[in-house]
Amino acid sequence: MMILKRGISTAIQSVRRLKSMLLTTYHRKFIQPKSWQKSPEYHSYLDLQLQRTILKKDSALPKRAIELIDEVTQHINLTEHESMLCIGARNKAEIDYWRNLGAKNVIGIDLFSEDESVLVMDMHQMTFPDQQFDLIYSSHCLEHAYDIQQVVGEILRVSLPGAAVIIEVPIRYQTKGADLIDLGSCENLISLFGDHVNEVIFCGEEISTYGSFSVARTIFKLK
Repeated sequence: MMILKRGISTAIQSVRRLKSMLLTTYHRKFIQPKSWQKSPEYHSYLDLQLQRTILKKDSALPKRAIELIDEVTQHINLTEHESMLCIGARNKAEIDYWRNLGAKNVIGIDLFSEDESVLVMDMHQMTFPDQQFDLIYSSHCLEHAYDIQQVVGEILRVSLPGAAVIIEVPIRYQTKGADLIDLGSCENLISLFGDHVNEVIFCGEEISTYGSFSVARTIFKLK
């Protein structure tokens, strides 16, 4: 009986991996890299990240994300902001949670989407016009960046003057697979945005209760 159960489990995992590969192959055509990103290495990077996203597309909103969002509401009045971008939203769960707390005009982006609230988009080359959002949220996304400064540049480009930016990343952990970057500290995270930071509202680090790593989270306003 145990052998049968293991066989069934292995078969299910194989089917899931095959489905993920097929979805990746089909969905890949919707993400067209710019000229600087057309290297074989970047294509391999996108495929890896896309497969990871597809495998987690039906996941519930993680408890750590709920804790971060609830922390944000202690520092920011969501009703004062008119447009919000969630980078790496994965599915509608994150969008709905923000909306239920009072956030307005919330749009998500990710490499894969089955919902109109989450647009298919590469965070390295967002297709939004300049200065579109006054609230930017990114939880456990920047560590997956191929070129983190390119992503930061895109965040700055689509942000309105004075926009609030909320970011959480894992720190002091073993990078591997789709996890590419360890920023090491909250200060290093904020320093990515350089002189564009006007005011740091919150900056903290803590041991994650959901994995063997620490996290850095920050809320700051842009100039």
